[in-house]
Amino acid sequence: MLLAGAPANADTSMDTEPVVEPESCVSVARIRRTRIVDDSTILFYMNGGEIFVNHLPRRCPGLRINDAFGYETSLSVLCNVEVIHVLRNIGGDLVRGPTCGLGMFEPVTADQADALLAGPGAEPKPVVPEIEPGPEAESAPEPETKAAP
Repeated sequence: MLLAGAPANADTSMDTEPVVEPESCVSVARIRRTRIVDDSTILFYMNGGEIFVNHLPRRCPGLRINDAFGYETSLSVLCNVEVIHVLRNIGGDLVRGPTCGLGMFEPVTADQADALLAGPGAEPKPVVPEIEPGPEAESAPEPETKAAP
């Protein structure tokens, strides 16, 4: 069966990256650390190297400035239907602030996470080209290093 406008010999090779669907929940036991990007974005770094970004459906006042949040769950997973509580440090005590809903957990690469942390308008990291040493490098003497006294 052919569809109108679709080429009969469509190239189905994997030229593009696979689409990774957002997840509604992550395992609490796998959360290694979190980083708050702004009042509506949190990065979840998981054991095993996975990173998820959670774009909260609404701005969560004080999240970034306080740089801390807590959550309670009766399950072993944290889901998009859960809420977080901004934690404010008042005189050394952590006090609950605003309550905010979570969004979906979207997988991101380490480079994408770094770009989020760098903020909008940040310059991308320069790419340093690898330079192959020439033949003169093989014959050059090693620089001397002296041990500190």
